[in-house]
Amino acid sequence: MPNFCRLATNFDHEYECYGCQVIGTMFRKRHHLDSNTTSTQCTVICTFHNSFFELENCAKRGCATCRVFQRALWLRQVTKQEADWLGRPHLQDRVWARLGPTQPRGSNPHPDQTLLEIGIGDPPQDRKTAMVLCTSEQGKRPVNLDGRFEEIAIIEAKRWLQHCYDPKGSHTECKNLSWSRCNPSNLIEIVSRAGDLRLVETSNVALVPYAALSYSWGDHLANSKSGKAKVESHRTTRDLKDDNGNIIEKGGGNLEQRRKLFSTSQLPHTIRDVIKLTWDLGIRYIWIDAMCILPGADWNDEASKMHEVYDNAYVTLAICSSEMTTDGLLATR
Repeated sequence: MPNFCRLATNFDHEYECYGCQVIGTMFRKRHHLDSNTTSTQCTVICTFHNSFFELENCAKRGCATCRVFQRALWLRQVTKQEADWLGRPHLQDRVWARLGPTQPRGSNPHPDQTLLEIGIGDPPQDRKTAMVLCTSEQGKRPVNLDGRFEEIAIIEAKRWLQHCYDPKGSHTECKNLSWSRCNPSNLIEIVSRAGDLRLVETSNVALVPYAALSYSWGDHLANSKSGKAKVESHRTTRDLKDDNGNIIEKGGGNLEQRRKLFSTSQLPHTIRDVIKLTWDLGIRYIWIDAMCILPGADWNDEASKMHEVYDNAYVTLAICSSEMTTDGLLATR
């Protein structure tokens, strides 16, 4: 088995492993084929690491190109479960690189750029492959975002929102997309950065800027009664009452407390992260279905208002990376 992690210094005075040198040889082979044949349908492929775990170790040891490949494959993993699969040390499928057919001469608007496909295992599956743009152009070195990604992502997201709502901005239609000027019946008010929250009735007050959450509870994925309870722990509940309104079971509800003040520490991981993200974006209200649709409410009536809830929101946060409320949103990869 070849030692793909053997490091050497390349022409740019950066560390490069033997596996990346193999990819360089593949590029030269491809160039030779293109120069000596009229066919543009040739595909060349090579194995450049024995496993993703080996690729990661090579990146940690200093191979700059392996760091690019590592990040490309991580970014293809949308959910936490997919990221956990990729991070398993015992994942021993080979890592390969492939150059597809070239475009006919004169038809490529960017002849100095090439798409390199990298993947894990055989045959390739959707989340096991990634595309990397390779260019002969000299540009800026990639910025090391370690420890600062969350901060930079928030700054970028706030800039997007400014573009949408700036009266002098180019997104003139964004401000006109609201369905009405009505708030949802209830909203969660984020009282402080420390995570103090309050459930407030907002149906009869002027429209406030609020975030609306789109996410998966994941209760169908919970494999135990206690697991399901954790997934659903953000629900707003009432004390159990009889038909005459008398309390049968006291202490089973959290509605009265939430009307006063409660903490994010009582909520599942994903919801805690969403609250933090909303605060960092400068938004002080958020709509979360399980917390804002009160028990006993007419579900058909609430469901008929969903278009207003999302259309009137200042921003909708779609949590695509979490399959359960206990997964979390902000995670290091």
